[in-house]
Amino acid sequence: MPDIVFDTPQSPTDLLPRLLALPRGASVLLLGGMDSGKTTWTRDAVLALLGAGRTVAVVDCDLGQSEIGPPGTVGVGWATPGTDYRSLRDLPLLAAYFVGAVSPARHLLDVCVGAVQMARVAKKRRPDLVLIDTDGMIGGASARAYKRRLAELLLPQVVV
Repeated sequence: MPDIVFDTPQSPTDLLPRLLALPRGASVLLLGGMDSGKTTWTRDAVLALLGAGRTVAVVDCDLGQSEIGPPGTVGVGWATPGTDYRSLRDLPLLAAYFVGAVSPARHLLDVCVGAVQMARVAKKRRPDLVLIDTDGMIGGASARAYKRRLAELLLPQVVV
């Protein structure tokens, strides 16, 4: 069975009216291959939302290329308007869930549990939006099942 290929999503600036229309506390799940621009899209979305006066929580599920928290963890960061963030690394770390590996391949359950736990931490702060940046593992049956389960557990309002 061939892998599913998605086109590059619109920029966060183009999608800003739709993001602003989401209910408070809504989640946006970002999916895509390795180095496809998920983290860049997330950063740009954070900056656009902050420019609109919104608070944003970011759950970083990319164990090997962590921007929030140390490698091998699922981290959650917090962004508030009026603060200068140049990258996701600048976001204050609220919490991290230790997985202990830089690849999700043999740790799918741990990543799913960590993502759900960190999304709970984020939602307790009552952000306007929660952005969930995932890893680039998308090829093959186990990767598709993993991302499907992640979406089923997190129940995002939007998948990009």
